[in-house]
Amino acid sequence: MARKQSESNIYDVAMLAGVSKSTVSRVLNNADSVRASTRRQVEEAMLRLGYRPNVSARRLAGSTDRRIGLILPFFTEMFSSFYVHEVLLGVGEIVSERDAELLLHIEHRSPDKDALEKKLFGNGQLGGWLIADESISHELLKQLQAKGTPFVLLNRSVGLRGASAAVVDNGVGASLAAEHLMDMGHRRIAILAGDLALQPAADRASGFASALGSRGLTVEDDLCVQCNFNREMAYDAARRMLTGKARPTAIFAASDLMASGVYEAAAAEDVSIPEELSVVGFDDDVLAGQLVPKLTTVRQPLREMAQTAAAWLLDYIEGKTREIARISLAPRLIERESTAPPR
Repeated sequence: MARKQSESNIYDVAMLAGVSKSTVSRVLNNADSVRASTRRQVEEAMLRLGYRPNVSARRLAGSTDRRIGLILPFFTEMFSSFYVHEVLLGVGEIVSERDAELLLHIEHRSPDKDALEKKLFGNGQLGGWLIADESISHELLKQLQAKGTPFVLLNRSVGLRGASAAVVDNGVGASLAAEHLMDMGHRRIAILAGDLALQPAADRASGFASALGSRGLTVEDDLCVQCNFNREMAYDAARRMLTGKARPTAIFAASDLMASGVYEAAAAEDVSIPEELSVVGFDDDVLAGQLVPKLTTVRQPLREMAQTAAAWLLDYIEGKTREIARISLAPRLIERESTAPPR
């Protein structure tokens, strides 16, 4: 029995117009990428079928293309992490504004390859991915490209031709920290690095070393410790430095969380900040303004990075752009109370 006109849906419109459901979706969402002749076909089909989409139908029409997935790496303190907080906030704001849908995926560091492939390639009608997990291999990313699924890499090196990425320039941020300390007269400067297997941490360490090298200084072996963005490790490393024969006059911690570990070590050794030790962090977490004295740090615009990436991905899905996104945002130094010239 023929379907009544009042029961017609987006699938019927697509069949009658001779186009895909996603094309009907783009017409309903007024996407600029639809040719005028195709738009007329779809509109004529809707008229013949008596199809009048309401708000719910428009959501359904857009759901095929406008559901995006966000992949984050799992770590113990991830939901108290400044990075995760800012990325989720930035992506969430754009998804809400654009009336799209977001699926959150959390991966362990050594994910099951088959399960990950199933998630990436078999996730219903997912429109695209925001990938903030460096454990996703280039091999899988190439497969995703070959399938034609759009994605944006968040805060990781591209290393893949034709891939879109949104990053904060971590190297520049670390050099700002080093230059600030050197401008104050510090020469014996330590660095507490993050997990150097992660691109942001490696970029901060190299940016810091390059800035010192530009002024004839080097990072001495006993003043460079990998602390993996862990407060306890930073505490232990800073305490060893502060009890050594030639302690540093300044420490650059590659995250505000690690900087808080430096504060604890300084307190334990009765070393005053900034009179006897200057400290610079990285992130501009809420924590930076709560420490006493308030922490001088490098602000990285993570929320803006996530917003820009999510907006580009939705624009691409909706056919508003076909350009590859290469987004690089500059951090800036926020001077507070934790640095001073050395005695």
